[in-house]
Amino acid sequence: MTSAFHCYAFLALSAAANGFSISLGRRHFIAVAPAAVLVAAPPGALAAPNEAELTTSLLKAKSELVELPKLVGDMQWDQVRAVLRQPAVNALWNTVDSGNTLLKLAKRRDEPEIIEAAEDVARNLRDVDQIVYSNSFSMEGKMAGAGLRTTGDGVGGKAQGGGGGQYRIKEPQDLLRAAIVSIDGVIAAAASN
Repeated sequence: MTSAFHCYAFLALSAAANGFSISLGRRHFIAVAPAAVLVAAPPGALAAPNEAELTTSLLKAKSELVELPKLVGDMQWDQVRAVLRQPAVNALWNTVDSGNTLLKLAKRRDEPEIIEAAEDVARNLRDVDQIVYSNSFSMEGKMAGAGLRTTGDGVGGKAQGGGGGQYRIKEPQDLLRAAIVSIDGVIAAAASN
């Protein structure tokens, strides 16, 4: 870091501690603000979560995921995607590696099996999201008023051809169940140690 950065950081911090204000330009403020936040943060605020916190987050994610196979069966696509975006669930598949709850636990415990479970869960939930998204925009969804049924048959039993705009229901349900089994395995391993 530059000496100018250190100088501005020191001035800003000492002025703040003594109740004075310093007028900083936009560029200097941007240079000083991150250091001020790090120094002003209470001890432990930036610490990595412990195993109990990670396990609690996994239990919360699992409790939210358990309901999804039924919602998929009820064709509640928006509700399924909303649950997938909840913070505890989202942290299992839709974040960078440093934000993934399972990978944090794997790193903390130094267990490659948890890394494999994290990859499986992330892939499964990503696939569920893609399938559910596709289902919400399937031919049948767009053509619901045109006489199509969930089987892909038209009114009167006329088939619509291969694919026929059918919803994919069983596959995302199976993927969700597999993700839940993986999470259960990690939770059980964490509880046994």
